[in-house]
Amino acid sequence: MHYEDLRYHLDHHVALRFVRKDHAPLIGSFLHHAFKAENHFKVLETELTNRLYDFLSTLNAGHDPALYPLSPKEYLKQWTQNGFLSRAYEENWDVPIYQLTSGSEMALRWLADLDKKSFVGTESRLLQIIRLLEEMVQKTQIDPAERIKLLEKQKEALDQEIAELSVREEPLEPDETQLKERFFELERMARDLMADFREVGENFRSLDRRAREKQLTKTTTRGKMVGEVLDAYDALWQSDQGKSFAAFWELLMNTQQQEALDGMIRQVKQLPQVASLSSNAVISRLKINLINVGDQVNQSNHQLVAQLRRFLDAQVLLENRRIAETIDTIQTEAVALKDTINWRKPFFWLDDKPTTDFTMARPLFTPPTRPVIATEVIEEGVSDHQTDVLFEQVYVDPQELQRRIRKLLRQHGQVSLQEVTRHFPIEKGLTELLTYLNLASQDSRTVVDTEVVEEIEVRDKKYSEEPFLVDVPQHIFSR
Repeated sequence: MHYEDLRYHLDHHVALRFVRKDHAPLIGSFLHHAFKAENHFKVLETELTNRLYDFLSTLNAGHDPALYPLSPKEYLKQWTQNGFLSRAYEENWDVPIYQLTSGSEMALRWLADLDKKSFVGTESRLLQIIRLLEEMVQKTQIDPAERIKLLEKQKEALDQEIAELSVREEPLEPDETQLKERFFELERMARDLMADFREVGENFRSLDRRAREKQLTKTTTRGKMVGEVLDAYDALWQSDQGKSFAAFWELLMNTQQQEALDGMIRQVKQLPQVASLSSNAVISRLKINLINVGDQVNQSNHQLVAQLRRFLDAQVLLENRRIAETIDTIQTEAVALKDTINWRKPFFWLDDKPTTDFTMARPLFTPPTRPVIATEVIEEGVSDHQTDVLFEQVYVDPQELQRRIRKLLRQHGQVSLQEVTRHFPIEKGLTELLTYLNLASQDSRTVVDTEVVEEIEVRDKKYSEEPFLVDVPQHIFSR
């Protein structure tokens, strides 16, 4: 601990501001009663206000003037501004919901530890330390032979215990002190685990808050803002805290793990040694509370994603509105200039046809095909096949066919492919016909009517003088 760090924490940390408040006994006792005593992770504002009203009435009874003169809503507002409570609206709820912050959890935990405990379990904590050390040694043992030795020792211990139980005739008698000690330790760990989730949830809410602030300030571009938020989002999930929560949630959502957890909780509740303990409610609601607090973290994550989506949608709406306003301005200027323009002269020139690029028209990503490289050695040989056909290919000049089409278009506004072939008969077979079709597909002015079929006479003088007919959809070339 450094001096500067301690000085900063004493001035700014929520937990220390909590205990230094003049009415800290009111804050601590009420928040413990409203949240911790009944295992509530969040409470509606109406319910919390009514509880605080009853709580203040009890404390102020018999005191004139009252010890705590403010109204419940004023106290809740102060505690929220000081960071002791968080107030937010959730989906499907019209009433604000209050939650404890991580600083309040820390302060309540520290205040609870001030009470002198009548029973301090040391054996269970020592055994827990030993188990953690054994697990770390096993998990970090990279030598398979050493790992096998450790597992063999565990196997020998299990075999010895099985052998002792096999010859034992009287029933086992569990030690009541050990059971109570482990139960209290289990309860403490469960409370600490649920309290630690406040900090995880606050990290996601803090990220969401920063995203909203950047949207309101508009000091950065949309792409840069989204990039910064996503980078922070990835960093949070890739941190030790994020990875640990992801592993916890995956384990908790496992059906077999939930069934095993329910079965063990039922067995522990039925033990006569712990059935009379007043804190049994923490263990009874352990699975439900863990799911609730974990789901709360996931909801904070979903809210961040939804906020980014709304921001992008709003930006697109603004851009569309700006484009619409620009078009309206151009139309207004065009109407004002319609009587001053010499329409015999070109209004403006386009160097090329404008192209459109739509987002949804882009093809999906296709992974490149990896070539398969064979390791066989290719030997030089002699082929007995005729290769003359390779040098007798038919060549059709597309430009010559284009000139034929243009020649007919000088006399007519439109001309069909059938009319073109009547004036200029096809003499190089299907290759020439396919070249015509390729030219038609490249010309945006060409109209293709699939409901009308034309017969095209094709002749291939190289092989035969006899023509044959080919049915193709009607292609109409235009100027």
